[in-house]
Parts: sequence; structure tokens; C-alpha cells
Amino acid sequence: MGAPKKRLSVAPLPRYRAARDFEDLAEAADRMDRRPKVFLACVGPLAAHGARATFATHLFHAGGLDVEQSAPDLDADALASAFSARGAPFACLCATDDGYAEHAQELCRALDAAGARSILIARKAASDDDALRAAGLAGYVHLGCDAEAVLRGLLELEGARYSQTSAMIRVLARRGDLYGDSDDERALIDMTA
Repeated sequence: MGAPKKRLSVAPLPRYRAARDFEDLAEAADRMDRRPKVFLACVGPLAAHGARATFATHLFHAGGLDVEQSAPDLDADALASAFSARGAPFACLCATDDGYAEHAQELCRALDAAGARSILIARKAASDDDALRAAGLAGYVHLGCDAEAVLRGLLELEGARYSQTSAMIRVLARRGDLYGDSDDERALIDMTA
């Protein structure tokens, strides 16, 4: 018969829902008097801005922000007027790289003058963006960006406060590696919080 077999014991992997952080952001937006809004300044025809506008829309919605999209235009003053009419505190430029090269600097200046609290651009940072930053560009949204940080920054600019709810306690506990080592420990923490 031989020696008895040893039982292998494996600790379960910790559970973590990646969507939880974005749900927390959306909940913070819901607690505000009005959900913050991002105005998408769409430069040129749909074929020129459609993919980036769609990406930006989904990213902002993931954090609980509403999105207002402009009609396609090339005129900075017309897009700035549309921004003002929509009452959005934030703007995001959506165009092709060539469209950005031709129109982004003028558009950043016009949106900044129209009162945009933060102006983003739907692309990665480029080495020659100094003039855009001087004209009011504050950040970037793109595949691979720290979406949570971008969204949290916009919500905080609008005064979002993260209350001491159990969700916030869990977020802080996870970040401080204090959320327990097992499902049983996490359940006990959740019941206590």
C-alpha cells in the first residue's frame, strides 16, 4: 500500500474586482448635486475624430462623468461657444494627429478663455506639446493611460468628496494592504466597517 499521500494545501487567490475603483468614482459623481460633464471638442469630420471620441466617451462614462459631444467643426471660436453653451467644466479634444497639429493650440486657447477648468486631449503626450500646455492643455486620455487618476482628478476639481462609506474603507484598506489575507478576514472587516 505504501505511505499515505500528503494533502496539498493551496491558499486561494485574493478577490479583487478591477471595476470596483471605477464604481467608487461613479458613486462619488452620483452623490454630487450634478454629475460633472466633459465637452468633447470634435475637430473635423466624423472619420477624423470618431474613434478617439468614442474611446474618450467610454472612459469618462466609466468614472461617472457625463459627456456632451460637439458637432464636427474646425473653427476654435465655434467650438468654444458650443463648450460655453453646454455648461461643462471640462473639455477634451478629439481629432487626428494632423488635426491636432493644425488646430489644437488655437482650440486650447479658445477653450481656456471660455472657462474650461481642465482641457484634455485624446492621444498620448508628444515631445512638442509645450505650446499646447502653455495654451491650457492639462492632460491626456489614451489607451494605457492611468484612467482612474484622470477621472479622480476631474471629479476632485469639481469638489467630489469620498465619504467614509464602507466602499471607501475597503479602498483605503486595499491600498494600505490592510484588507485581510483571506476571504474570511475580509468578510469580518466588511462586517465591522
